Amino acid sequence: MMNAFFHLLPSVRERLKPAIDRWGLGVTELNADTVYLDNQYCRLTLNNVDNRYVGFRIGNPLDSEQNEFLLTGYLDTIEDGLSNRLLPLPDSDWGDSERCDFYLDSYCRILMDYLEAPISGNFAWVDEYIRLDQERNYLCDKIIDEFSNGNPKAMEVYDKMRNGVSGWKDDARKLKSP
Repeated sequence: MMNAFFHLLPSVRERLKPAIDRWGLGVTELNADTVYLDNQYCRLTLNNVDNRYVGFRIGNPLDSEQNEFLLTGYLDTIEDGLSNRLLPLPDSDWGDSERCDFYLDSYCRILMDYLEAPISGNFAWVDEYIRLDQERNYLCDKIIDEFSNGNPKAMEVYDKMRNGVSGWKDDARKLKSP
């Protein structure tokens, strides 16, 4: 059941307070669904998506193109599959408020332990992020093509990818049409 209205800012201030305080981040509300956490080196964007998910993107305020990067992709530049381990899916029977709190609590832990590089202005990881993103897109396209061509193993590989099972990339590379 959807909340009639979910205002993100109060939840961000409450749930992310330890990380906001630790890193000295400013908190700015763009609208009821979008909140920025930022300093002179980094802008973190949190946005409420349909009251069921809170998105998280990382941006460099000094980047003239204003590119933003998904938190999951950043975590996977640190270690393959890290995003799946740190960001499990919430229980399907949880209400919207519980789901949002779950995401924000997870983000607070990640902010405390894994985001020092971007928060301090180190964006040296961006090239690896782009490389991994291109590889993931290529392999996802390959899985879809193989599934369309009737390869029964393609759905198994897709399920591994979706569930963060290590080795899915190697399995996707090995897919061959029947």
